[in-house]
Amino acid sequence: MTDRLKGFLKTITNRWNKLTGAQKTAVISIIATVFLAFIILYFFASRTNYETLISSDNTKDISTVADLLEGEGIEYKLASDNRSLLVDSSKYSDAVLLVYSSDVPTTGLTVDELLNNGLNTTNSERNLKNHLYIQTEIRRNLLNMNGVTDAQVTYVPQDNSYSILSERDDYPASVALIVNSDF
Repeated sequence: MTDRLKGFLKTITNRWNKLTGAQKTAVISIIATVFLAFIILYFFASRTNYETLISSDNTKDISTVADLLEGEGIEYKLASDNRSLLVDSSKYSDAVLLVYSSDVPTTGLTVDELLNNGLNTTNSERNLKNHLYIQTEIRRNLLNMNGVTDAQVTYVPQDNSYSILSERDDYPASVALIVNSDF
């Protein structure tokens, strides 16, 4: 076995010595280029790609999701805007299921989203957006109260728009509060 190896090395050495200077330079350049290509390929293949999991203005939501991800051992990083969490794209579906299965509150509808209507927005869609905005505002007002840790609001108005003569009624709302000792 060692004799074959020694014979192989002698053959390589003899062929190398027969090459001209330009040929030696070309062989070294090709080997270096192939080696560098493998290094670059390895770098890009092993690089972690991140996808945005959640973006929120509410830092409580971001920290809650970060705690959930740490508990499950899913790697994440905070985006440069400090309002978004990024997770490894290979674990993205697991992270989405984890966030959706937990009761992490959403930020709700904003005024910009309420007023962002196109020409194809129907009246019922505008009414639905308005009701979602009111639901979000009720939740925000409840969260600003002392002693309220979290609030879930369901606001379902009845549609009485069939007649001009119909009176405006108070709309029912269902509210679930999580309170602390300050309440």
